[in-house]
Amino acid sequence: MSTWKLFQRRCYDLLSHKYSLLIVLVAFTCIFVGIVHFGE
Repeated sequence: MSTWKLFQRRCYDLLSHKYSLLIVLVAFTCIFVGIVHFGE
């Protein structure tokens, strides 16, 4: 029971970490596209 809860917590931490990385990636992509558009 306790190991299952630990496993769930580990999965949730991994998911939230992955989503935060995804958000950072999207933000950098938007900034890069904006710089390219304003540069031309």
